[in-house]
Amino acid sequence: VNGDTIDLSATDKRKLVILFATHCSDSNRALKALNQSAILDDDSIEIVAIAREEDAETVIAWRDKFDIRTPLATDPDRSIFKRFAAAGIPRFVTVSTDNQIIAMNLAETEDPLSLIEW
Repeated sequence: VNGDTIDLSATDKRKLVILFATHCSDSNRALKALNQSAILDDDSIEIVAIAREEDAETVIAWRDKFDIRTPLATDPDRSIFKRFAAAGIPRFVTVSTDNQIIAMNLAETEDPLSLIEW
C-alpha cells in the first residue's frame, strides 16, 4: 500500500501470506495477534497481508488506526485471492524457502496464530 513492490519469489526466506479484509472481525483479530507476535521480528520469515477487494486508502486508514506493522498490499479485484480460495478470510498461507505452499488455513479462531504451519 506504500507503493513498494513485494516479490516473494525473490527471497529464500519462509513466507507467510495473509488474505484478509479490514471489515472482517476474524481478520482484525488475526492481524492484531500477529502485530503482537514475535513472528514479525523473525528475519527468516517474509510476511505480507493482502486486503481483498479494498483500495490502498482504506487499508492505510485501517493500518494507521490499529497501528498494524505487517507489510500490506491490496487485491482490489480478488485476482490474488482467487488463486487460493473461493471464500473465507482470514486465510494464512505458509510458503517454504523454495516457494512451495506448505499449508493454507482458514483462521476463523480465537487463536489464529496457532494455525501457522511450517
